[in-house]
Amino acid sequence: MPINGTELISDPFNTTFKPFTDFFQGITGNGMIFFLFILVVLTIGLYIKTRKVEVPTLFMIGSGALLSSGSIFTGATDMAIAFIIFTALGFTALFVGLFFRRR
Repeated sequence: MPINGTELISDPFNTTFKPFTDFFQGITGNGMIFFLFILVVLTIGLYIKTRKVEVPTLFMIGSGALLSSGSIFTGATDMAIAFIIFTALGFTALFVGLFFRRR
């Protein structure tokens, strides 16, 4: 599928990630879940790298809060809710990790 240059100039974000969002649209019905998948992979990578709970949970809180409050998902309000849940999971994991910290 060729890329139209005018679409790339006027909407570079959606044009660049269109093959990936189309793939997830066939699986889940909403292609925007691709961006949540990327955040989960990055969070797992942070945990593997640091072996601490605080770093990936703070990443979850920060990225989830930024993406849920931004206007990037204006047409997909269910994705804003998914990122709010992602942020809440980050808060929960942070409190549990700090509460049950090994010394």
